[in-house]
Amino acid sequence: MVGHRPTLAASWPPGPPTPAGADTPADTLADAPGRRSLPVRHRGDQLGVLVVQERPNRPLTSLEQRLFADLAAQAGLVLRGARLRAELAARARELSRRADELRGSLQRLVDVQDDKRRLLERDIHDGAQQHLVALAVNLRLAETLAPQAPERSRRLLVAQHGASMAAIDALSQLSRGIYPPLLADAGLEAALRAATAAGPTSVEVVTRNVARYDRTIEAAAYFACLEALQNAAKHAGARAIRVVLEGSSHSLTCTVEDDGTGFDTATADTGRGLANMRDRVESVGGTLAVRAVPGAGTRVRFELPPVARDVEPSSPES
Repeated sequence: MVGHRPTLAASWPPGPPTPAGADTPADTLADAPGRRSLPVRHRGDQLGVLVVQERPNRPLTSLEQRLFADLAAQAGLVLRGARLRAELAARARELSRRADELRGSLQRLVDVQDDKRRLLERDIHDGAQQHLVALAVNLRLAETLAPQAPERSRRLLVAQHGASMAAIDALSQLSRGIYPPLLADAGLEAALRAATAAGPTSVEVVTRNVARYDRTIEAAAYFACLEALQNAAKHAGARAIRVVLEGSSHSLTCTVEDDGTGFDTATADTGRGLANMRDRVESVGGTLAVRAVPGAGTRVRFELPPVARDVEPSSPES
């Protein structure tokens, strides 16, 4: 028995399984004419069934029946070993499957990071770098003009104040895309409220016992919530979204629930959005679950390990 299912461990003489093989319920093993069965136990635990098929018109003798009973009594340890081997093999297959999923998840994270790195490089080149190059050129020009045309040099220097502020603003915009300063300074609740305040969709943020957490935990929760909010607004046509953040001694739970169109989780192609959320959550040891009903909205819930920082918690509910 592996779990609650009979599994053929051995047969003699060798050959293909009989009709009472691995897929046959234990209580039907003795149904065929001339077939005898005895339960096999070890330390009070039934591990399987020993089956003997009598030859036609030749029932077991009393000696054979005693031998059959003795064999069933002694087979418990053998079957326990067989069950353990089968369970270990099943566990190994599950671990192999999970390892494949983890490799795929890590590869997707690498691909996403590479994409973001290329985008950041382009934004720096097209934005902040252009401002800084122009600033450097104009400062050099002002230096050249200073001896012969001091008034023109002065006006050019004054104009560079605006250019330097534009460069600072471009760099600030880039830094917000990498890691929001408000998330680092004030925590998850404040960052989410700020991110959702100006959006076109009504978003309610509710918090219960949310403290400050490790930077990686807060970043995973923040960006996964934003991904869920974006999916709800963009793909589900949601009119209202509710975000609930709840902290406890064993987890930080984040739930994003919307009133959108929903989808069939068994057949829908959820695309990269859900994969990105799952990868981000699982990268810090968390778990993610999605519940969706066509026409009745979607709920995304993920739990993260509460690696806390030494900061006072927020109010019980806000």
